[in-house]
Amino acid sequence: NYLGFHQADYVKYVIEKFNLQDAKPKDTPLPPNLKLGRPDWCKDKELSDSVKREYQQLVGCISYMATWCWNILSYAASTLGRVLANPHPKHITLAKHVLLYCKKNPYMGIQYGPPQSLEHMSIEQKTLMGIQDRQWSHAINQIEIESDASFASESEYKSQTGFVMYFNGAPIHWSSTQQEITALSSSESEIMAGATSIRNALHMRDLCNELGFEQ
Repeated sequence: NYLGFHQADYVKYVIEKFNLQDAKPKDTPLPPNLKLGRPDWCKDKELSDSVKREYQQLVGCISYMATWCWNILSYAASTLGRVLANPHPKHITLAKHVLLYCKKNPYMGIQYGPPQSLEHMSIEQKTLMGIQDRQWSHAINQIEIESDASFASESEYKSQTGFVMYFNGAPIHWSSTQQEITALSSSESEIMAGATSIRNALHMRDLCNELGFEQ
């Protein structure tokens, strides 16, 4: 009663493509507290040109996986893309770090299935998870969205917006992007993140309504 998919074959392909077969897998997609932006662009034009092609290939592979079913790579794809025009050799190491995380978890993917009963969960557990009125693990044929923002966590004090849209308990749309406007407070960054997630949900709501799944 489940439908799932992963990209294990593609992970194997990129690991071999960039000669990472003997490299040690990583526990996280990127090192913690990493910030990349214009100040990190490579100033050496000749050096940048020599590594640009490989780096762009690496980020292209990461973005491809992040788009299809590795939503956990969305932040990495967004961050590494900020130095795509003028990468430094150290950025190649960071991009390979992401692939080595994929190497450790090649079968990570998305699974769709029927809701599970929550009868075994206590009221305290449901309240903690914000699902105190729910009898099942996920809503049936209804869009659900989770959004968040990390205030001033990126280069030049920009905040990061992230959201995941769920349908029948599994993600169907996700994004992680740097906010264009510099938020002056954590509340402002949260409001912008919420507005971004709702804006992306409007077309999905209309599509579901056309398919007969009234929202």
